[in-house]
Amino acid sequence: MQQVVGLVGYIASGKSTVSEHFIEQGFRYFKLSDVIRQECVSRGLEINRTNLQNVGNELRVKHDASYLVERTLQSAGRSKKIIIDGIRNPEEIKYLREHSPAFILGIIAPKYVRLERYMDRLAERGEDGMNKAAFYRADKREQGIGEDTTGQQVSACLDMVDHTIKNNGSLDDLLIDCEEVLQTNLFTGEIPVIG
Repeated sequence: MQQVVGLVGYIASGKSTVSEHFIEQGFRYFKLSDVIRQECVSRGLEINRTNLQNVGNELRVKHDASYLVERTLQSAGRSKKIIIDGIRNPEEIKYLREHSPAFILGIIAPKYVRLERYMDRLAERGEDGMNKAAFYRADKREQGIGEDTTGQQVSACLDMVDHTIKNNGSLDDLLIDCEEVLQTNLFTGEIPVIG
């Protein structure tokens, strides 16, 4: 039986780090934005956060709000343990719960911590046109402010998670919390209190 862990969190909350830990434990990794990236490439669009958000919302409107997760599960095929990064719409969570044993994990961190991580990431990657203002725009959009129900609704998704990890400490703290989640049976609801 396929077991799916879905990750929800705002920009720079630590989802990629959590994903890496799950991958080390035998989970196959998928990112919902990969479906959008493929669509951007087919349209000849530059891969940047604005285009990814716009095209993702277009795909949800054109097909349905769970379209990205549907496509991702198709790509996963018969993989037994998968982790899906970047869930941003409640319909994606509903679809996962209806079609597989799914555990939805929220990763949260204070905005000032996420901004610092975002700026560090920009310095490493050297992405053009990205700055603090871009962080605040992306963060506002992910919250669902000004979006319709097919758009990004991270705040609503965080209200639906099975468990939340608070990522406001060290990397070691985050990995300990991840390991505690992994040591439980994610799909029976027997989850320890963490954070």
